[in-house]
Amino acid sequence: MIIVNDIVLDMYPNTIVAQTLKANEVGNIKTRNVSYTNSFQIPSTENNDRVFEYANNLNSETTIPYTQKSVRQIENGVEIIRNGYLQMSQAGDGYRISIISSGYGFFNQIEGKYLVDLDLSALIADFDPDANMNTTTGVIFPVINYGDFDGSSMDSATNLPSIYYHTIINQIFTDAGYSKSGAIFSNAKYLNLIIPYGRENFLYDGKFSIPFEFSAITLGSQVFVNPVLNDNVEFVTETKESTYYNSATGRYTNSNAVAMFGDFFSTVTYTFSGGIGFTIQLRKNGATVLATANGTVAGGTITLDSRVLFPDGVAMQQTEYIEVIFTGTTGTVTITDGKFYNTIRNEIVTVPGNAVDFGKLLPDVTQKEIITDFAVRFGLIFEEINGVIYCKSLDEIILDKTNALDWTNKRVSRKEAISFSPLDYAQNNYFDYSNADELISSVFGRGNIAVANTNAQIDKSIFTSLFNNTATVLVATVLAAKIPIYETSTSRSVFDNEPGIRLLLVRDKYSYEPTINGETSYKVAYFEDASQVYTMNFQQFLDDAYQYFSLSLQSAKIVPRTYNLTEGDISSFSFLYPVFDKDSYFLVNTIKNYVSGKMTSVELFKIV
Repeated sequence: MIIVNDIVLDMYPNTIVAQTLKANEVGNIKTRNVSYTNSFQIPSTENNDRVFEYANNLNSETTIPYTQKSVRQIENGVEIIRNGYLQMSQAGDGYRISIISSGYGFFNQIEGKYLVDLDLSALIADFDPDANMNTTTGVIFPVINYGDFDGSSMDSATNLPSIYYHTIINQIFTDAGYSKSGAIFSNAKYLNLIIPYGRENFLYDGKFSIPFEFSAITLGSQVFVNPVLNDNVEFVTETKESTYYNSATGRYTNSNAVAMFGDFFSTVTYTFSGGIGFTIQLRKNGATVLATANGTVAGGTITLDSRVLFPDGVAMQQTEYIEVIFTGTTGTVTITDGKFYNTIRNEIVTVPGNAVDFGKLLPDVTQKEIITDFAVRFGLIFEEINGVIYCKSLDEIILDKTNALDWTNKRVSRKEAISFSPLDYAQNNYFDYSNADELISSVFGRGNIAVANTNAQIDKSIFTSLFNNTATVLVATVLAAKIPIYETSTSRSVFDNEPGIRLLLVRDKYSYEPTINGETSYKVAYFEDASQVYTMNFQQFLDDAYQYFSLSLQSAKIVPRTYNLTEGDISSFSFLYPVFDKDSYFLVNTIKNYVSGKMTSVELFKIV
């Protein structure tokens, strides 16, 4: 029986509905398991026409041929397809349909969707690096060397946000309408993976950064005779728009409720005569920031080229100001060329009291790309049962021989041709990161499943992750990931290139690590650290999830066999368990064209 909307479809007598069940192909770990039937014809009866909303009528406006329709299949009272999706290819004298099930629903739900499409409202929070340096879910600001280390300590205010990998994975399942199950979701390594910020510009609705440049210049020559003490140098003509500079006072004032990190410059060329009792200073709030040398002769020309930075967590707060002033009251100063300017490019600019949607800062990648990386990285097989996605690694399945399905007495054929091909694998099968970090080799972090079969091709690329590899460097006494965003520790301008999408691990601090804003409790992000149990090296992922699968590849045996399988066997079958037959264990690759009451061909992969 084929059931749609709780209505049993009318069938032609002796209609054959053959079901094929395919796992993630053993020879192609990037594929997903899916089960499907052959295409078969059913009649155009009043019952079927109502179910299909008269799709065989040219003027019908039904969407059934273009959308998924839930369907079940029952044979001899046993439900062998629970959550299938009907596909209609033709309608006329009858309807040509087929059924897809097992895994199709989840991947169909995420198809074409990006990370920004996820409901990440739980990640809306105040931008507060100091308060989020030790979190275990959601947003974290771990120590990452973005180029702002000064050799002994680090300013947390320059830290950029990261989001936990598992937070994203969990939300992908949730938004698709599925719950999940599997040991992987409590795996310590998995729970400590993070996706750090990796865009060129740290911008989000003006709440993080205000990218603008401001400049004002002197207008012609300005002569100051015995200038008044603390008199301002006048940069009267603005060359770039700003609401922060007041040409009447010569002050650049932060009038917004915004804490800014910026670089402020002053370039003044001047001649002086008649005395030596003055300097020109770049000042903040009346305190000297940088001064020229005092005049030492009766006359001369000096160029003041000064700069003030706020690199140590001391942002420019509301009402604070920067100015260029004279000190001293003797002498004559003629300014022939002067410029006062600042730049705030790609800097952290927080708006107190305003929440930030950190989910909008995720990389521009699809949910399917993330799930594919997740599945390959941890060697996972997915199986969808009643709205739950069950996840087990290949090695978990191979080792679960206690729960193996015993098909010994169901086997029909006792002779079979054994294939010794290592499936679609070469002698060296590489797993890589994409777009090598400029600081390291392109193969840094590479993993390899080596197969001792000299008949196979020598090298093959099996998988390239969407994530970049990342250098881990020693700065002062802390090993931290190096992501080149800031050019130097004294300049917060950024590289023109995007640092790329990264995946890192976080660890707890060592006791000797430097403090951040006086605090010693924080987490550090890294890619490779010999002192740690976990590493981002792909070889470790392969060793953890593919060890026994790799052993099986060394003496690969593909075996076709024939079995008398019942409706109950098909209904209860799961790719998440091995099959036992007489004296050997197998992974099931494909169950081909199961028809109730008939013998079924099964392709098996022998495991060790």
